[in-house]
Amino acid sequence: MFYRFTKSKIMVRIRFVLFLIILGFASPNSLYSNPQTEICEFGKIEFATDPNPNNSIPLKPKTDLPYSELKKPFLKFGFIKEAVWVRFSIKEYPRSRCFLRIPQVTLDAASVFSNSTIQISGDRFPYPERSVDDYYPVFHLEPLEDSNAENIYYLWVQTSSIINFPLLLESGVEYEKGSYYRNLSILFTLVLSLFISLLTGFVYRQTLDPIYLNIVGFLIFVSLEGWACFASGYKYLWPMFPEFQNITPPLFALLALGCSVHFMYQFLSATSLPKIFLRMLLGGSFIVLFLAIYTSFLSYRPLAVRIFAWTYIVACTLIIISTILVFASFRPARKITLCMIPIVGSVMITLLYYLDVIPYNEYAVHAYVLALPTVYVVVMISLSDREKFVRRKSLSRAYDIQQLQEKLRKPDRIADPDSKNKAPSLQFSLDHLFKVERIFKNPELTKEDLASILRITPFDLEQFIQESTQLPSFESYTNQYRVEEAKYLLKTRKDLKHLDVARRSGFISAREMEKYFKTFTGMTPSEFKLMIDPESI
Repeated sequence: MFYRFTKSKIMVRIRFVLFLIILGFASPNSLYSNPQTEICEFGKIEFATDPNPNNSIPLKPKTDLPYSELKKPFLKFGFIKEAVWVRFSIKEYPRSRCFLRIPQVTLDAASVFSNSTIQISGDRFPYPERSVDDYYPVFHLEPLEDSNAENIYYLWVQTSSIINFPLLLESGVEYEKGSYYRNLSILFTLVLSLFISLLTGFVYRQTLDPIYLNIVGFLIFVSLEGWACFASGYKYLWPMFPEFQNITPPLFALLALGCSVHFMYQFLSATSLPKIFLRMLLGGSFIVLFLAIYTSFLSYRPLAVRIFAWTYIVACTLIIISTILVFASFRPARKITLCMIPIVGSVMITLLYYLDVIPYNEYAVHAYVLALPTVYVVVMISLSDREKFVRRKSLSRAYDIQQLQEKLRKPDRIADPDSKNKAPSLQFSLDHLFKVERIFKNPELTKEDLASILRITPFDLEQFIQESTQLPSFESYTNQYRVEEAKYLLKTRKDLKHLDVARRSGFISAREMEKYFKTFTGMTPSEFKLMIDPESI
């Protein structure tokens, strides 16, 4: 009986899953059923350039220009000062409305002239009607009342940026399903990333870690860069001033780049990176800031785009070289590098499009949006590694202070093995770092890290420890301090578990603590705790 009941429940579940699968395939067709003919196609397309453009939108089309046939609906002129006129017709109108969409956010102005009704939407210009939410100039084309008459449209486009985009003619169903929800998801991702960055910075605003503060600032500027490139932020900032609309995208992008360079300077300042690269990173951040202000006042926008392109390439090359130099010795650099690769790569794709290196693709133009989820990864990594950044920077700063006070120098004994100098300065530095700074509590402390802080080679450090302490290795020297710290915690903090004692002492796990505890004391932590407190049985 029980077997039949169980079998019937399994059959019900299988049928329910099959029903959900069928419903999943059938629902899109039933919920979003398309009409049979919903395609809007161009007829004949011709173009011409106006050598005498006006600063205002024309009131009527120029029909006397020498128009040439355009084989496909794609405008590719690069940087030109002339206005562009496009004359086209439409073969057949769909049952839904026909949309002409111009996927270019840096237009100065655009207008369409025709004998039929034209409704215009978009956020860049003070248009009278906006029935469909979109972030590009969109023209809703209505057919003539007389179906036998030929309707000719004239499109006028003027921009101080690059002209390298297609003319997209879409039916109402295609347009509303495609661009609206895509743009809405992009805007939501941008707002969410900016909100998380600001919230995280507010929660940890009282931290003393300058590295972490630079991480938050870096994330905020990355979000603002995406906002500006997407052309939603600056359109609302300057709705009536087209000259500012072309200034804001490179301004925000250069500010984000300058913040990134300064962030890498702060992040790598506690490592063994050569000083010349640190100075180049610091100087580069100020140079990028100067270029951001300088390009904002350039009236010739092609020069501003080229300045941004070469600045971006040089700055990214400097960041990559600096990171590779410390990639092996500084573990947090690996994590941050893996997070920055999608951001740098995606912005590079967008930049190459505007430089006319790669062909047009609507998703390539917004490639940076795909990297914005990396912002969350950087936030999580910065939270987990925040103490490591502080400890590493404080170690280097502590040794610099000690070196200044005691006028430490590299021991003669290391340069000359026959010297009788016992290197009191080096021994004093080790005692200060291990007994005062207690750097052994960092579980990721390595011989290379300490040697770079002391400005000696790892081999010299190992040799000095072996001769001065009679211990076999640097690991034994470090674990000796950790065992003493564990003994102190076992005596004073009886409420702590062995895993908590191990982590507070600098061990990675309780098993590692037990291994070295028995090596140095001859007993396990449990036996030691029983010896000092027999009542704990």
